[in-house]
Amino acid sequence: MKNVEVESNYQTLIKALQCSVYDRAPEGILFTEIWDFARLSFSACMFSTAPKACNNLVHALAAFGASQQADLHLWLEDLPDKVLVQRDSALATEYGKVLY
Repeated sequence: MKNVEVESNYQTLIKALQCSVYDRAPEGILFTEIWDFARLSFSACMFSTAPKACNNLVHALAAFGASQQADLHLWLEDLPDKVLVQRDSALATEYGKVLY
C-alpha cells in the first residue's frame, strides 16, 4: 500500500491530524508520532471526515477482526457473512428498503 486514506466521524481528531504543527498539548506527541509514521510508511496519507453511517461496514469488520486470532494482520479473503449482513443492513436502512 502506498496511498492511504484514514476516515473518521470524529472531526476534532481529523482536524488535529490534518495540522502539521502541534502545540504543547498533552496529545501533541501522539499526533507527531502518527504523522511521522504515516509520512515514512506511505507515499500519501490523507485524513478526512465521514459521517458515522458511512463507517458501519468498517466498524463491523474491525469488531470481527478483533475477535479473531491476534497474529492476523492483513485481510486477504472475502468478507465474512456477518460483516456482509451488516453492510446490507446499513444499505437497507440508508435507502429505506430491504435488499434481496
